[in-house]
Order: sequence, then C-alpha cells, then structure tokens
Amino acid sequence: MTIEIPQEIIDEIVDHLADDKATRAASLQGCSLVSTHWLHRSQKHLFYKMWFTDTTFSRWCEEIPPGDCGPSPHVTILHYHANFTEAEQLAKHHVHFSSFTNLQKLNLRATPIHGFTDEQLSMCFKQMGRSVRSVSLRACKMTINDLVSFARHFVKLERLSLIDPIVYNSVLDDPVELPVLNGVLELRYMFVGRDIWDFIHQLSLLPLAFHTVVLEGIHISLLAPINELLASCRETLKRIDIRDHFVRNIDLADCNALREMHLNTEVINHIPSIIKTVTSRDLKEIRFILSDPSLEKHCDCLDEWEMIDTEICTLIDRIRPTRCAGWKLSLKFVVTSAIDTGAVGKSAAQLLPVSGKHKYVTISTDRTGLP
Repeated sequence: MTIEIPQEIIDEIVDHLADDKATRAASLQGCSLVSTHWLHRSQKHLFYKMWFTDTTFSRWCEEIPPGDCGPSPHVTILHYHANFTEAEQLAKHHVHFSSFTNLQKLNLRATPIHGFTDEQLSMCFKQMGRSVRSVSLRACKMTINDLVSFARHFVKLERLSLIDPIVYNSVLDDPVELPVLNGVLELRYMFVGRDIWDFIHQLSLLPLAFHTVVLEGIHISLLAPINELLASCRETLKRIDIRDHFVRNIDLADCNALREMHLNTEVINHIPSIIKTVTSRDLKEIRFILSDPSLEKHCDCLDEWEMIDTEICTLIDRIRPTRCAGWKLSLKFVVTSAIDTGAVGKSAAQLLPVSGKHKYVTISTDRTGLP
C-alpha cells in the first residue's frame, strides 16, 4: 500500500532533521533524492551540498530544470569528480553549471581544465564565479595559463587549493593581463618532476597577495620554487602552515607581515632552521601541531625541543618590539588527535622551557585542532 504524505509534513520532517547537526550530516548531506516536487524550504536543506560524477551530473541535467525554478540555486557546496571526462562533454552542460548561482565552495576532481577553451570556461564558470569563495582543484590537468584563465572568473575567490595537479609546461602570458591572486593558497601533494617545478616557478611570477600559505606533501626538490613563491607575497603573507616532514629549509626572511606560524611536529628536526629565517617583527604566535596520539614520542625528542627552545629565544631577541611593553609571543600546542590535553599542558613547559626564561612567552594548549 502506498501512502501519499503531504509535502508540508515532509517539510516539517526535513526541518527537524536539519536542526540536528549530527543527524543532518548523516541524513541530509548524502541525500540522493532528486525530485522536482520538493518545496522551497526542503530544497534549501536537501540540496545545499551535492556530490556529482560525470554520470550522475548527466542524470541531474536530465531530471532537474536549469535556472531559478529548480534546486540548483540552493546548492552552496559542490563536489564534482569528472573522472577525466573530455571538456567538450562537460561544457555541453554549461546551462546547468551556470544555474549554481549561490555556490560558495567548488571542489573539482580529475577535471580537464587544460581542455576548456576560454569560451567554454566562461560559459561554465563565470556565473558561479560571482559567488564562489573557495576553489579546490584535485588531480586536475592544467598549465599555468589554464589556471589563470580559470581563476579570473572567480572574482570573490578567498581560498585556492591545488592538490596533486597534473601539469603541463607552458610559458606564462603577459603579466599585465593577469589577475591578482589573494586570500589563502593551499599546495598539497606535489611530487618530484620538472613540469611541477616549472609550474610552481611560473605561479610565483603571478601578481600574488596571499595572506596564508598551506604546504603539505611538497617534495624537497620543489623547495626552491616554493621559496620563490613565498618571496613573491612577502608583503602580504601573515600566516604559514607547514604540515608534514617533506617541508624543510623554508626561507621566511623578508616576510615582514608574518604573524602566525603553524608547524606540524612531524617536521621537528627542521623547525629550528625554519624559525631561524624569521625576521618579521609582527610575529605573534607559533603553533606546534601534535598529530601523534602519544606524547611519549614528543618527550623522547627533548634534544630537538631544546634546539627549538634556543632558536625561539634568539628569535625573541631579534624581533622584540622596543616600544611595546605588553607584547607577547604565544606558543600553542594544538591537539589534533586523541591526546589528553591536560597532559599536553603539563608537558608543554618540559618540551619548551623557554617560558621560564623569557617574560614575553606564554604557553597554552588549544583544543580546536587545525584551522
């Protein structure tokens, strides 16, 4: 027997689920129900985050009308795994792409940015580019000029993530025509290769004004162009996150706007050399990210922590403001896994006794994890 449930009752059920964050994540974010009969209120909850492959997006385009009359304007987070589908196949759905008029976050995976013409890029991404603030490109094929042509459509872009890109070598176009890239830049899982070396080098030649740079999984052979990139935004760089053991010999000299350093303790052997390069007098905070579930590992590295302690004391003497008696450098231990934060607090003074040597330092734990 089939029971017809009034849409108003369904709306009430969806509202109830949406009010519970835990239930919402489990019940709504993965919801695959596609219907043209959902009322406006339910659509806001059911379609705010969508996952597509090229196949499921084709079915979406067959079932859902483009434009404001369908649920597309309610989508604020879009994950699209193109699986290296040809750009021409994706571009034919440009009317539906342009219907995501309130999109805030766009995650593309295995999308052939390299295959789009300028006209196709404009048709697919210009409309959503008026609202999108965060773009993530994972395993996407591109040259540096493809990236520039793509990024120029996102006029409100605040965060750009390049993850494991498949790059082709190319010569950068006339810098006069290039857009300024700012906000947060995230570079992750970039491994050895001449093409990726040239790609990062070409990226450093763009007009950059990033205030935050996140580095993870960067091969040591790429550190020369990475340092070029950091130098190119030295006037605006306020925070750097170094998240794993690949990253070493980072040069932060002349990054005089730097205020925060987030250092994963997986890179503990290289932390002293990184701190040694800092010259910014605006530095306010250094965070040590404890990602290992056991404190024993960190307490077994007292020699390394002593070297860090020495470099921090030297750093304080080097950058200490002469006219700001209330200035403090905050050293924080950020707990990102199942570590007893109380134990971290007790061990902080043991790991970094600098707090007992210098009146400008405060040590605290932080339960928020990685930002």
